[in-house]
Amino acid sequence: MEGAYPLSAYYASKVLAELPFEQIYPIVFVCISYWIVGLRSSFLRFFVFVCIVSSSNFAASGLGMTISALVREIRTAAVMLNILMLSLCDASFSALLSFQIS
Repeated sequence: MEGAYPLSAYYASKVLAELPFEQIYPIVFVCISYWIVGLRSSFLRFFVFVCIVSSSNFAASGLGMTISALVREIRTAAVMLNILMLSLCDASFSALLSFQIS
């Protein structure tokens, strides 16, 4: 196709254009929940927590884009995403429990 942008340019511009809007909700969530939960009141620890929540937000967004690119039907995509998320959560929690038990 002549005159069309390459896929990498489209994806990069999409991610950069949505970046500020994708970060508003996690930052608001962190600003409220960090102080309500009573975590340590240090700016460095607060900033690390913001970075962790932002990273998980980016990972979830990327996972959603990957699944939507691989599967054309919504029902199949929802099933795949549920199975993938359950297996990832199960793996991370079982690793956490194995460290606490031993």
